[in-house]
Amino acid sequence: MGSITIGGVPYLGVMPAQGPSLDAKSIRDALNYAVQVLDKGNVKPNWRPFSTDEVQRVISAKPVTSAVENGRLRQDLLSKYPDLQ
Repeated sequence: MGSITIGGVPYLGVMPAQGPSLDAKSIRDALNYAVQVLDKGNVKPNWRPFSTDEVQRVISAKPVTSAVENGRLRQDLLSKYPDLQ
């Protein structure tokens, strides 16, 4: 959440929801890639990759939110963590 800079150009926007188009295995793969490849410098030695079962439990327990609800959540986070802007 927050802005990113690509080629010296800052971008601040909302990424459209991807969850409904991805199954638990695809989400698991994306999460593990993000941690193991994109953030490998911060991975603790005892880190355990996400499992498909873990992801499926979260999907099953959490209802899908709308873009409006996600926008409200984002604004709430930005107000609590202004350094994300």
